[in-house]
Amino acid sequence: MGDRLRRLLPFVLIFTAAFYLLPLLIQDTGSAMLMMLVIFPALAFALGVAEGALCGFDIILPIGVGWIFIGTVFIHYNESALFYALPYSVICLIGSFVGSISYRSRRR
Repeated sequence: MGDRLRRLLPFVLIFTAAFYLLPLLIQDTGSAMLMMLVIFPALAFALGVAEGALCGFDIILPIGVGWIFIGTVFIHYNESALFYALPYSVICLIGSFVGSISYRSRRR
């Protein structure tokens, strides 16, 4: 279990930095919507694919993505943003599955 979490640590750190630091760039509603509807989902998918390709399919990272985002809601947003935790997790899960296809083909 320790090795498994150690492999996921870089992805967790990137998500944490993105979710806590990128909202500091938000200036208005338009930039907030861009962040919430384009940048964060793209990041969740891309890192999910990378994690799946490097480590294989793992559900821990997608669950962690939701939890990390929930922590930022009370700092940068209001409670209505709690909704986004689930879609970000699902997008990361899909990315992890897509990436794991190349991981499995390399393992053969």
